[in-house]
Amino acid sequence: MFKEILPAIGKKDRSFYNNLPVESKKSSTMNFWMIHRWATCPVNNKEHYILFVNELCNRNYSEISTHPELQWLLLSAIGLGNEKYFRQWVGTPNSKVKENKIDKFLLAVYPTISDDELNLLKELNTEDDFQALAKEMGYNDKQISDIFDGKSRNKKSRRV
Repeated sequence: MFKEILPAIGKKDRSFYNNLPVESKKSSTMNFWMIHRWATCPVNNKEHYILFVNELCNRNYSEISTHPELQWLLLSAIGLGNEKYFRQWVGTPNSKVKENKIDKFLLAVYPTISDDELNLLKELNTEDDFQALAKEMGYNDKQISDIFDGKSRNKKSRRV
């Protein structure tokens, strides 16, 4: 996958799938769901790949999943013509169970947020920011107190 399939996507190689031997087309390396996940992981232009995989490849996936050549053509359309290296795995959103009440609150507010995005959100905001968000969303004082372990909204801000 890493030496042939993903570089072919990055290079917009539309004929790659048709040129594969029949055995390779049926092999587990041509698992399009897995290829979609890895296709969103280039070193550069990550936002582009995530957006286009979602817009072109994931939309109506159940309908196109029985058409591997069409899936390949859609995947090859997302390439920029020069990407060679794909590195990090992008897991499914909320793949880990959160124990922290603040994490559970944020997951309720942003149900599709990934673990990396959740961590970044917590780095960039304070607990007071999240309490204000809860208030804006209509949470009452008791609910806010339960989420933030009984801490008063007037206490000094801290990063969560």
